[in-house]
Amino acid sequence: MCKSYVMFLLLFTFIFTSLLLPLDVSACGCSCDPCLLVYPTHPTTYHYNPSKYYTVTAGHPLYDPVYDRGGEVLIRDRTWYPDRIAYEIYQAPNLTGFHAASYYSGFYFTGISFDIVIDGWSIYPTTRSEIKLIFIPIPQDCSPTITIDGEQVTGPPYRVFLGDLVVSTPVVTPTGTYYSDTMTKSIEWSGCIGMYMFAYEDCDHDHQWLSCGDCEEETNCCLHCHQLCAHGAVVPVEQQTWGAIKSLYK
Repeated sequence: MCKSYVMFLLLFTFIFTSLLLPLDVSACGCSCDPCLLVYPTHPTTYHYNPSKYYTVTAGHPLYDPVYDRGGEVLIRDRTWYPDRIAYEIYQAPNLTGFHAASYYSGFYFTGISFDIVIDGWSIYPTTRSEIKLIFIPIPQDCSPTITIDGEQVTGPPYRVFLGDLVVSTPVVTPTGTYYSDTMTKSIEWSGCIGMYMFAYEDCDHDHQWLSCGDCEEETNCCLHCHQLCAHGAVVPVEQQTWGAIKSLYK
């Protein structure tokens, strides 16, 4: 379980700095830096925030056995549009089930050596530009050893620039067509209790993450952040809220 080590000062600094950043629409058409879909190839459980998702079982009108994992189907709860199956979550090849949790929405798994997939999941063909992959150790003040594709990641901050990703391959679902192309990276880490990871598109090319915040409307600028939480096989990872994660990193 993943725990908050974030202090008020970090949160204040994040909010204050964000207010100072320009809000002009950037080259990718967004006034913020959208999160990308990231998931492991390992067996994983998706922990969901009940304010954004819920699950249904056989007999419910939205139930589809194709998307059944552990007897449940995950539904995206949207305020302004009809609820739908959370198709993007099912991109994870070894998704085993779901767990309701108030602390974050993301993929939770055990492992210190694994592959992760950065997915450009989109509502239309696009290019995800200036992709950054972020690592946040747990606890935040520990000093991990991290490698990606055999290359050591230095920090803090622990981040890797992955370049661009052209997204053009259609994914046909019962309620519409999405687009997905991916890049896969091999990760190894040690020295901490756990490790958070998330990726974003640096639309304004300033190497600072400006969160798009929570949103109900489905656009390429406003995608929910699906973080990864990897923990070791022996020591459990403590809980941490996604709000705390956002306050940690720019």
